[in-house]
Amino acid sequence: MALFLPETGTCGQGETASVGRSYLPVNPGNYSAGRTRRAARNRAAAWQMFGPDRRVTRRSVLKEGHPVKRTALSLLLLASLAPLVAPAQADENPWQIRARVIGVLPDEGADLSAGTTALPGDVEIGDQYVPELDITYFFNENIAAELILGVTPHDVKATGAEVPGAFGPADVDLGDVWLLPPTLTLQYHFRNDSQFTPYVGAGVNATFFFNEDEGDVADSIDYDSSFGPALQVGFDYDMDGEEGGWLLNVDVKKVWINTDVTVDLSTALGPTLGTSEVLVDADVDINPLIVGIGFGYKY
Repeated sequence: MALFLPETGTCGQGETASVGRSYLPVNPGNYSAGRTRRAARNRAAAWQMFGPDRRVTRRSVLKEGHPVKRTALSLLLLASLAPLVAPAQADENPWQIRARVIGVLPDEGADLSAGTTALPGDVEIGDQYVPELDITYFFNENIAAELILGVTPHDVKATGAEVPGAFGPADVDLGDVWLLPPTLTLQYHFRNDSQFTPYVGAGVNATFFFNEDEGDVADSIDYDSSFGPALQVGFDYDMDGEEGGWLLNVDVKKVWINTDVTVDLSTALGPTLGTSEVLVDADVDINPLIVGIGFGYKY
């Protein structure tokens, strides 16, 4: 025999009250009136939560995919992962910054020409020592990306240059030029149990020339921008033996820089050659070795 529960929570044999479309069959021989009233209140609450067109039973709540079960499982999963995620977010900062003094040591060479005629001679570019800043981002404890920023001024001279019919082998002062050579490398850091961490890297360099001073002989000089590869090797030494903090750094890079240079010598050579314009082109390899030492801080 079925006992239907009234909406008010009271019950009686033969009375009928629906809760939405849900109903609770009760065997009077097995359930007390108090338990029946509690069941009615639970059914009414479920009706308010899930709507009048949804039948909610103990089986439907536990059934795979039910919103209640999905929510409970999600909360349990988040609670179990929280102890693992929180320490990584709190303790591991991926940024590192270094300040170094670097020596930029060009391994220069050039091919000179006037129009289609090759000219004898070479080029000499002076060494330079300047401060440099680099910023490193760690994707994990081994893989990082480093960007170096700095500018270097260099004196430039043509050596053994000769223009037939104008002047014989001579050195020509071509003034100086500033280089902005941002270099981005991808690094691998060899982590170990010591305070010494070596690394290697490879990447790309872009070099931009500015503030060209043509010197006393040329009318003007123009340098094209350069793009080339870069290789790197170095090490960090943790100064306090703890994660993060101050470190000593030694770094060596080989950067391939090639630029096309145009030197206007019209005033100096034009009258001798009987022409109004004299342009000398140079395909110049600078290819410096960059050696640096400095200090850094790992956040």
